[in-house]
Amino acid sequence: MNSTTNPYSTHASNSAPNLSMDMSDQFKVHQKEEQEQKAPKTLPFTSETLKEHLSEIYVSLLEIQKCLNLTEKEPKRDKQAIKDASKIIDDIAQKITMDLSNCIDKLYL
Repeated sequence: MNSTTNPYSTHASNSAPNLSMDMSDQFKVHQKEEQEQKAPKTLPFTSETLKEHLSEIYVSLLEIQKCLNLTEKEPKRDKQAIKDASKIIDDIAQKITMDLSNCIDKLYL
């Protein structure tokens, strides 16, 4: 192991100790590193892209709802289970159209 690069080396140092107790230099270094590590301020996608995906999900939910409505007309099907599933789909659709859309709009203010 190379003792000059080992941080735990116990050999005598050839350089004089740095007695500078000024914290501003370290603070500047850490601020610079922090800025380099931060994510960019712009999102990697547009609100239109997100809303387009939400629209596709909403359309898929409507198709599932249509299938459930057709299934409900069959005599041997559990009507209560179909109503429960329809309610869940309605809740999800409302969350998508109202709550999630509002949250996305707030991202781009």
